[in-house]
Amino acid sequence: MKYPEKERILIVRPCLKAICYRDKSASKLLSLLLFYAKDCDEQEQEFTFTCKQEDLINDLLDEIDIKTLHRTAIPMLRLLGYLDVDGSSYRYTYTVHIGYIQQMLNFYATNKQEIDKCLIDIMQKQLDIYPEQLDIFLKQLDKSRIQLDKCLIPFRQMSNSKRGRKPRPVAALEGNSEEDRYIRDITDTLDNKDSCDAANADITGDIEIHISEVSQDEDSPQKRRAFMAYARRRVAAANKKTRPKPAPSKPVENKPAKPEPTPEEQAFQARCSALQAQINEWRGWTLTVKGAIINERKAIRSLAEQYTDEQIAKIREYLFNKHWRWSKPDNRYTIGGQIILDEAGNVQQILKNASNGHSPGSNGAKPRPSALVSEEQAAKNKARLHERAEAVRAELIRQGKPVPGER
Repeated sequence: MKYPEKERILIVRPCLKAICYRDKSASKLLSLLLFYAKDCDEQEQEFTFTCKQEDLINDLLDEIDIKTLHRTAIPMLRLLGYLDVDGSSYRYTYTVHIGYIQQMLNFYATNKQEIDKCLIDIMQKQLDIYPEQLDIFLKQLDKSRIQLDKCLIPFRQMSNSKRGRKPRPVAALEGNSEEDRYIRDITDTLDNKDSCDAANADITGDIEIHISEVSQDEDSPQKRRAFMAYARRRVAAANKKTRPKPAPSKPVENKPAKPEPTPEEQAFQARCSALQAQINEWRGWTLTVKGAIINERKAIRSLAEQYTDEQIAKIREYLFNKHWRWSKPDNRYTIGGQIILDEAGNVQQILKNASNGHSPGSNGAKPRPSALVSEEQAAKNKARLHERAEAVRAELIRQGKPVPGER
């Protein structure tokens, strides 16, 4: 058998599946990696190459997808110590430990029964390494925090604010503290501001005055806090005056109540209800679909407006017993208000003609085609058919074949 040259090949040997702890995706990936390393010397212990993960999927002939490659195949080979991966760049760097893989294959050749136990021990050792590496990383993280604190010391010394929460002064807990008195003094002098522009101008002037007072006494934190509280209140008051008022909501209009039905309407509704009950009795069952119920109610109102109860009964009786379609056994008990309304005009005309002595015309059936031909033409057609039958009979006798209908 001749195959194309330089074609990718994927062969999963039972030994590769065994040393991968019977994991199918990992054994397929290992087979592909060993195919890449087929040109290496026997003395080489490692084989390193770079490629994109899409290339691996293509070379695996789509036997596994990218999700399985990430979650199962590569982690399993790394856990067994067959593969190392460096994903710091766009093209991953893979290092295949071909010497170690060869050792595992040799062990499998002589100890097939012990291979699973050996693989479990190898994976346990690999898992024991990760906590040690995690401890090393945490220690390095603590060292980096200490170095970061040392770098931040000069910046903290240059800052005017002290670290931590500032303790609240004891004097502030009292109701008649110096800060409260200072706030009341400022508030009492500025209670007569009304308009928005005047308020803004007064606020600006007052704030400038108090800024000068506070700047002269920088060691008094109470005055500074009182000044800031006062400034916030004044700005909030000014914003309240200049902020547009919300539009008034529209009053809710009360819908007028429905007028009570007149005696005529009540009588008409009672007649429609009785007609509905009569149609249900004729039909033998009631409708259950909402749309069909609504349509039938509308049809019954139209029937009650156009016809009397006696006329509706006669129309239904004709449809049930004589109509060419609705008198069939399968259709009789589907006659409802909508069908009676649709056929009412035609049935009324048929009943009117029958009362005047005219034939209704075989219940609406279509006339036969022979009724449309004259007697003379019918005789000619019959003679032509007879001549044609005699000619066919003579031809059968000439050929020695039996004539149908003759012995």
